[in-house]
Amino acid sequence: MPLHVHIDNPQATGGFMRMYDAPEMIRICAPVYLKTGSSVLEKHGMVITKDLAMAMARQVELSMETIRRYFPDAVQTQKPAKDMAVPVAA
Repeated sequence: MPLHVHIDNPQATGGFMRMYDAPEMIRICAPVYLKTGSSVLEKHGMVITKDLAMAMARQVELSMETIRRYFPDAVQTQKPAKDMAVPVAA
């Protein structure tokens, strides 16, 4: 069963960053879905501005670079993953 794990968090809830733990999380826990980009936010539920979206994308990019550097054999799930729920239109 896949895990969903945040590797960073908004400032209001600790602002932790576990980017350097991500490669080992993948190695041990795969399949795992990493969530990142929230560390640029002040708190959960904020309205995302263009600048915040760009900063979040940069955080994702840095996380991916770290994973590629320290666990180059990691394989990203192709879309759509078979074990991910697909929203059904009402």
